[in-house]
Amino acid sequence: MIKNQKSIYPYLTVFIIGLIFFAVLLFYVWNFTVDDAFISLRYALNLAEGHGIVWNIGELPTEGYSNFLWVLIVASTIKLSFDPVISTKILGLLSLIGIIYLYWLICKDSLNQNLKTPAFIIGSFFLLINPATAIHAVSGLETMFYSFIMLCVIYIVYKFISTLEKQYLWFLSLFALLSSLLRPESILFSLALIFLIYIFTIQKDVNLFKDRIKYFSPIFFVYILPLGIYMLFRLLYFNDLLPLPFYVKTVTHGSLYDGLYYLSEAIKYLAPFLILIFIIIASKLETLWSAKEGTYFKLRILIITVFTVIISANLLYLFSSLYMNFAQRFYYPSFVLIYILTGILLIILIKEIINSISNQKLRKYVKITGFIVVALLLLSNLSFSQDYLYLRQCSQSFPLSYVAIGTGMESFSSNNLTFASIDAGSMPYFSRWNHVDMVGLNDRFIAKNGVATLDYIKKKNPQLIIFISTDGRSPGNVARQEPFIKFAEEKNYLKLPAIRYKDRYYLLPYIDPEIEDFQGIKKILIEASEKSLT
Repeated sequence: MIKNQKSIYPYLTVFIIGLIFFAVLLFYVWNFTVDDAFISLRYALNLAEGHGIVWNIGELPTEGYSNFLWVLIVASTIKLSFDPVISTKILGLLSLIGIIYLYWLICKDSLNQNLKTPAFIIGSFFLLINPATAIHAVSGLETMFYSFIMLCVIYIVYKFISTLEKQYLWFLSLFALLSSLLRPESILFSLALIFLIYIFTIQKDVNLFKDRIKYFSPIFFVYILPLGIYMLFRLLYFNDLLPLPFYVKTVTHGSLYDGLYYLSEAIKYLAPFLILIFIIIASKLETLWSAKEGTYFKLRILIITVFTVIISANLLYLFSSLYMNFAQRFYYPSFVLIYILTGILLIILIKEIINSISNQKLRKYVKITGFIVVALLLLSNLSFSQDYLYLRQCSQSFPLSYVAIGTGMESFSSNNLTFASIDAGSMPYFSRWNHVDMVGLNDRFIAKNGVATLDYIKKKNPQLIIFISTDGRSPGNVARQEPFIKFAEEKNYLKLPAIRYKDRYYLLPYIDPEIEDFQGIKKILIEASEKSLT
């Protein structure tokens, strides 16, 4: 199958098809930017303008994001006068290119000349043809960049254990730090990998660790120490050891039931890949376990490293309510790891089956069967098409609802007005108003207490409240909205026409009729309503 150079052509054709398919997906979803991305953009904008890492200018700092490094990167693009929305999309695409390049490096290093190209192409094909890849490349969040950094860490750990070259410890420490600054759960898999390195290398060469402190000094000076400084900064600056989304999604509203539900949804997509991986591993378990060098030794390291990261990185999600888990956003980095591992194992299996068959006709059938297996695996991938079509529809209505409200309200941002809403992304970002986040992602009091109190709302005194409604006539029955509903009723706020976002999802404004800019704000919101409903 592999030795004849012409046998590579079908795989190259598959790769080209994957690129074309991805380009089409990307074209139709390019305008999609998830509302949550604008939370990070608002912090980045305030930082770039010299106000510090704050949600509301002039108020105490809050950490309403969980992607510190991403905020710094976006703030840098703003300082350079680049459009932050376009910049995040470009960074997402560059990260995807980086992932594909790492796929090639992993295949090149772990497989022989005849196997590396087919394995790389199959793994890349799984990645490119998944609609979630196009979605996360342009969503505006750090998902694709995080997947790239995670894969970098895995590749470096794999190289270090394979070679025991100390230079890889420096690279590991640096990329582990980048990953931990990008997503807090990265700390879990970084520490797990450091422990894994210790176990693997001691087994291989005990004498190497007579001076363990000196040998592991890169990990201390490049990872542990800088991470400790950052955690101290976070504690002193934000008065919290972890970001507010952690408290909202895990402490005040998280549960094992929610976590298991989201995990089951992710496994539903990954099950065919995982089943195939475990079958191949089981069939080669003795060879994998006993190999001291060569392909199977490297493969053992890669498998253990990948699953160490998958288990440790996702452990926290078991106890979380994963809001905005569109296109499996939180589990998507694990998909990236599973795809390349599947490509490598599948090619090895097919190669060994073919080598055991002398009949050329049977060999041909094995090749065809291999392509059928790939096609069947893609069926689970293509199930993301429902997310894709849904999010593309959202991207079309997004400018007529959220963006229209935010950009319209921006005309009155200099009047120190405050509004409250559950959706804390594009409306606060574009409007530049002070904002009360009903969910608590950007509000310490609500994050720690789970819901606002009436006294707290009175203290904040939002002049405009934008509720979520399922029918466009009254605020939805959402616990976090209830105290704000009571506040609006007590203050006799005027209900304005609903702005439609999607089916059974309306934004319902209530406004204080006594404020000076009442007529102007009312006009903006009514115009947004009319356009969204046409």
